[in-house]
Amino acid sequence: MLARRSYVEVSYNGIDITNNIQNDLINFRYTDNASEKADDIELTLKDPYSKWLNEWQPQKGDLISATIHVINWSKEGDNRHLDCGEFIIDEPEYSGRPRILTLKAISIPSNSNFTTSKKSKIWRNVNIKLIADEIAAKAGLKLFYDCNFMKAYDVIEQTETSDMSFLSKICSDEGLAFKVTNNTIVIFNEAEYEKRAAIYDYKETKSEVKAYNLKTTLTNTAYAGCNVKYYDPLTEKTINYLFALKDIDEKVDKVYQLNIRVKSVNEAKILAQKTLRNLNKKEYQGSLQVMGNTYLVGSSCVNLLEFGNLSGKYYINTATHNVGNGYSTDIGVRKVLEGY
Repeated sequence: MLARRSYVEVSYNGIDITNNIQNDLINFRYTDNASEKADDIELTLKDPYSKWLNEWQPQKGDLISATIHVINWSKEGDNRHLDCGEFIIDEPEYSGRPRILTLKAISIPSNSNFTTSKKSKIWRNVNIKLIADEIAAKAGLKLFYDCNFMKAYDVIEQTETSDMSFLSKICSDEGLAFKVTNNTIVIFNEAEYEKRAAIYDYKETKSEVKAYNLKTTLTNTAYAGCNVKYYDPLTEKTINYLFALKDIDEKVDKVYQLNIRVKSVNEAKILAQKTLRNLNKKEYQGSLQVMGNTYLVGSSCVNLLEFGNLSGKYYINTATHNVGNGYSTDIGVRKVLEGY
């Protein structure tokens, strides 16, 4: 079999600099987050002749894109790539001695009108996708809206909040995942993604698993249900809804109690289900370091086998790809939630 190898293709402001950095690259790291946090990359470069400190000095706000390539990876002819996307240089950092440049870049666009400019607006007769469409268009971004949920609002108010923070909060309130990556706003339903087939199986006994740490927790998680209750003093009526994964045994099962204003039983149901999911995500969590795998990205799932009662299908919260002295992938995972 021909030798397996990996390398990183890099473009800077649209110019291919792969060959220019080949001899200087110590390590390349790409982190793909499923949601909430921005994706990021980090290049660590040696600088024995001070070229990165002087004539090739990178500037904040410049664009950098990267692709990881693997050749003859799992077998001869297994050639693949992982497009990491386009990033904004956020933090060039120099250290010495020896002279080292650490170049950090993030996927959030530099358009301050979207990320930081605080705005106030009353939105009328819209749904969540229409809001996302308008915000994306104003910011010059694409929108990938990958869910059937389309909550409508008669009125929703944006008060002294950036478009990005406003949209992120709406998604969080409605139980949807939100991120910005590669000039695209991405909105999806984690519960639907968890139903997709696992993309890879990892066995405890296999050498491709280099290290792992898995745990299960009881505190503030592992609830059997969530009960939402609200008494409206104006109508003198009580709305009460219990969302349960099974018949509740009050002697052994934990039920999370939530006393918060809701307008209807259906709103209480959605809130109870979302709250229970968020609490129980923490019951089974862990991390693995595995042989580099370009298929591993945030929001996909893997099967963990031969790990005893910790075995099962897990959702990838973060996937970090490291290329330097070899190629490895670190994944942060949580067990898939079933029934809600």
